[in-house]
Amino acid sequence: MWGIIASIVAIIVGSLTTAVILNWDEIREEVNNWLHEQGLNNTVLMDAWVEISLQVDAVVKKVKVQTAITGVHTVSESTYNLDEIVEEDVKAALQRNGYYRKDIMDLLS
Repeated sequence: MWGIIASIVAIIVGSLTTAVILNWDEIREEVNNWLHEQGLNNTVLMDAWVEISLQVDAVVKKVKVQTAITGVHTVSESTYNLDEIVEEDVKAALQRNGYYRKDIMDLLS
């Protein structure tokens, strides 16, 4: 009985320490909010992407955009532990290269 309870608690705690770092709705909202704050709209976007890099003690996610007006700008930056990341393709790329990049222009159009 206690073994089952301990297993359930472990599953719950494990799910609380994971993070979906590529939440596309959240990323779209971050970019749209940044554009709005700058007095810009989607038509000025030249490029947009997510960069995730493995640092010495953390994983850093940056959402970046490039416009003709502002150049390259970091819209948001978040820090995670590697064991928090749910996305297996991101984990594999970080472990292989220390870096992951995803173009998100199609997400914003």
